[in-house]
Amino acid sequence: MGKPLARGIVAAGALVAACLTFAACAPAPSFEADVEAAWAAQQFDRVTFTPAVLGRAVLEAGTTGGAEPVAVVLPFASAVSDLRVRCAGGATIRIQAQAGTGRPRADAGSGARAATHALGGGEATCDRTDHVIALAAASGIRATSVTVRATSTVAVAALVVIEGTAFAGTDPWQHYFDSAADAQPYAASMSGSFGPEGNVSVTSTTDLSLAAGDHVIEFQCAGDAQVTLTASAVRASNGNPTGAWTSTDVSCPGSTYLELTTLDEGLTITADSHGATGAFFIGVDPGATTIAP
Repeated sequence: MGKPLARGIVAAGALVAACLTFAACAPAPSFEADVEAAWAAQQFDRVTFTPAVLGRAVLEAGTTGGAEPVAVVLPFASAVSDLRVRCAGGATIRIQAQAGTGRPRADAGSGARAATHALGGGEATCDRTDHVIALAAASGIRATSVTVRATSTVAVAALVVIEGTAFAGTDPWQHYFDSAADAQPYAASMSGSFGPEGNVSVTSTTDLSLAAGDHVIEFQCAGDAQVTLTASAVRASNGNPTGAWTSTDVSCPGSTYLELTTLDEGLTITADSHGATGAFFIGVDPGATTIAP
């Protein structure tokens, strides 16, 4: 369900900018001072993630030199169903999509490519509202990436949200916050999902090596859940509660911070989504500079 609580290490936790599904990056506008490109970048940051949202990208078309395709890597094999397009520029944009299956081996050489399958595409009016482009039936294709390319007769910019369904047996929330701990050092951190549909459970983690003192617990969640977050002080000798605790409710997607002073080594953190699916990230003492043993 969740990755185990990991000790922090002093290192430059640079967040790699890559067009990945739940840690994606919008490309810088290729035409300066263009309000359409700036608007599309803002829309990119406002995407609400649900299990049906597989990825997102910003596309520009009609610019000097032509538009480059954008490849979006999916975190799990999925059946891609449609593109939700929100475009600005007052014209029409045409978008084509291609699914990639499998991933080339790292030692296969620079020419290695994953198998590709054309998904079709369509047109959308650039009026800053949502338009859905249904893709070719591809329920049997286990897509691990989607490449989208845009064309237009005038300069336009668009947000493209890739939608579909994860194949059975996968938990679409499992890796949502995998890179969250890279943003800054933590004394300890944990991420994962509350569990797949029908098998959700309360998340609880205990670290008996955290020093006594003042602690800050950072919590982030995604999905459509109301999470009860609780932090409790424990005794390092036996893991039993000492009586000090604090709790709050969080509406997902959202984030919050808890503060707790402990008199002994040890801290237990519990996140209860009350049966709802979703993803979570827990970071203890953001900005901590602990040394790995």
